[in-house]
Amino acid sequence: MSQTTAELIIQEDEYQGTFEIKSYFFGEVRVKLYKESQEVLSLEFGDLEDLLPRDKGFRKDNRGIYRLTRGECKARFGISQKVELHAKPLFAQESTSRLLQQNDSRKNSLKDNPAPSAPVTILRELIPSLNQ
Repeated sequence: MSQTTAELIIQEDEYQGTFEIKSYFFGEVRVKLYKESQEVLSLEFGDLEDLLPRDKGFRKDNRGIYRLTRGECKARFGISQKVELHAKPLFAQESTSRLLQQNDSRKNSLKDNPAPSAPVTILRELIPSLNQ
């Protein structure tokens, strides 16, 4: 008898990096206020520069208004895994065989009989020889 332990081994890798994203804003903004189904106020902002000021981090280039987002990312991920099996006997070998012999109460057990030998093949000539 033995005890078997399965060990899951995972090989990991790490990634660390920085990034910068330029997000562009396009379109127009229209605001309408209603009171009791009546339009009270209507505002239209044709230029987003009025709504997205430089002091809040917005910039403008030839493509339009944008904002930079910077950050860093850190990740750990598994790249391989394997299972290792470790077996160890529960008892010493001598006590194990003694325990098995004591518990074998079958009648006519084959444990005391010698192992049967392999069958013997006899080569016979099936076609009579022409030289006879």
